[in-house]
Amino acid sequence: MDELQRKKTFMINFAYFALIVFIYYVLVKYVVTGLMPFVLAGLVAIGLNAPIEKLANSLRLPRRGAAMIVLVIFYALVAGLLTLIILRIVWSVLEWFGQLPMLYGSYIEPLFLRLIEFYNTHVADASANREPFTQNMINEIMGNLSSVVSSISRLAIGFARNMVVGTPTMLLKLLFSILATIFLCFDYPEISYFAINQFNPKGQRIVNDARRYIKRSFSRMIRSYAIIMTVTWIELCIGFTLMQMEDVAVLAIVVAIFDILPAVGTGTILLPWAIISLLNGDMSFAGSLVLLWGIITVVRNYLEPRIVGGQLGLNPVLMLMSMYLGVKVFGALGFVVLPFSIIVIKNLNDSGMIHVFNSRYLRKEQQPPKEKKRADDQGDLI
Repeated sequence: MDELQRKKTFMINFAYFALIVFIYYVLVKYVVTGLMPFVLAGLVAIGLNAPIEKLANSLRLPRRGAAMIVLVIFYALVAGLLTLIILRIVWSVLEWFGQLPMLYGSYIEPLFLRLIEFYNTHVADASANREPFTQNMINEIMGNLSSVVSSISRLAIGFARNMVVGTPTMLLKLLFSILATIFLCFDYPEISYFAINQFNPKGQRIVNDARRYIKRSFSRMIRSYAIIMTVTWIELCIGFTLMQMEDVAVLAIVVAIFDILPAVGTGTILLPWAIISLLNGDMSFAGSLVLLWGIITVVRNYLEPRIVGGQLGLNPVLMLMSMYLGVKVFGALGFVVLPFSIIVIKNLNDSGMIHVFNSRYLRKEQQPPKEKKRADDQGDLI
């Protein structure tokens, strides 16, 4: 009877946790993604609540007046920063297109001629029909190049079309997000009071603790990735300096920004750069880029779970696993959402608000010493 009761309890608990996991998946995958403008508005309202209250109390302003001042300053800074980034990207793209003829004459055409020369010297000698075969090969290469160019053109046109079609939707989402931020900042105390009073006293304590953990963890995560980005920037500056490159600091910042993005990394820039250098015969430079990429990757994979996990109170293995699973299940959004969820669950579990797992574990220095084998036992084994 006890065995049957244990099985029933296990199945009920399993179904309960499976339902929670399913609800969490649906919320993150569909609800949070679909309501992203309002989610962002809520995060901004939570982050700006303290400055708004401080400004209202110090200047004795109505909350809505203080909220409007803080929001104008905030969105002016965001708009100015985005404008500078977009202008810089557009300028870089235009500059790159302006250098295309020089790049073609300096790299692409010599590379193509070198490949033809290599074929004529090492491959075509073994063929009895050298001239027709060589000409057919050249025609095939040119045809493939034309196909590649056509594919790139189609992709570029498709991307431009999607940008044009998606711009009104993006602007509409931005408008809803800004309006929602204004309304949330205006009536944040009332909305917060209404939301928290939908729970019982224990639920209220859980929600308040979770909100406190999220705010604290978010600031620590920003600090952690700032440290990682600084380390990557220093590595890139040292590597580019040893390779005798120009504009080392600016180039290192650009690559470090790519490295900090989820599922991108420094390999997005350094590896294609190394391949192009290798095809152009600069094996030393290509090897230096690959070596630099390898060092940065090893250091990043070593430091990230330790720094981020240490700042947030998670074991490095659990932090790394949560990042990986988050990206695999939810995409780029999961890179942040799943670790944050685990952090909140762990802190609530450690504080006793919920009980999901046993929080305590023995550290190495706390483990009991292994019993030594007695001499007579060793004699028996002999």
